Amino acid sequence: MARDSRPPGFDMAYRPLHAQRFGPSTRSCLIAYGYAALTVLFAAFVGYAHVAPHGSWAHGVLLDHASGGIPPAWFALGALASGLAAVMQAHMRGVLLHPDGIETFEFAALGFPRVRRFDWPVIDRLRFDTRSTITLDLWDGSHAFLPTVGDREALTRALAYVALARAIPFTGDPGEIELPEG
Repeated sequence: MARDSRPPGFDMAYRPLHAQRFGPSTRSCLIAYGYAALTVLFAAFVGYAHVAPHGSWAHGVLLDHASGGIPPAWFALGALASGLAAVMQAHMRGVLLHPDGIETFEFAALGFPRVRRFDWPVIDRLRFDTRSTITLDLWDGSHAFLPTVGDREALTRALAYVALARAIPFTGDPGEIELPEG
């Protein structure tokens, strides 16, 4: 069912001028930061054990008993790379609001990235009803939930601005939004 429009064709005319990226919240990245901090501490301990005197506790625990298997320095390097990858992966989540629509960046099972794209004509309704999620009702009757972002208020304002300009109905309270000029 087609939605009510402004003057004929107006709802397809408005496009945001530039893309806006809304990254993940700091809270959602805390586990990755903690893991990266632990890997840095472990790598620092391995580095200290290599320069410590032969009779010291660190040298004895880490290097004297490490016969065979993976050398501790290589293991520490791998752990450090893993911690850096965890932080990078945590920062790859978010929402991109661009002139043609919305893109979401999430991670599916086993850490595989998932990018979903929703063009403006496909979005039938925006819902700002809950404090934590923004829901897109799509033209085929399905729903899509936007990932949690760091600045939800700015994302809500930007989406409501586009919704008003393109005559996309929305529910919930996005705050004070004025219709764009021109």
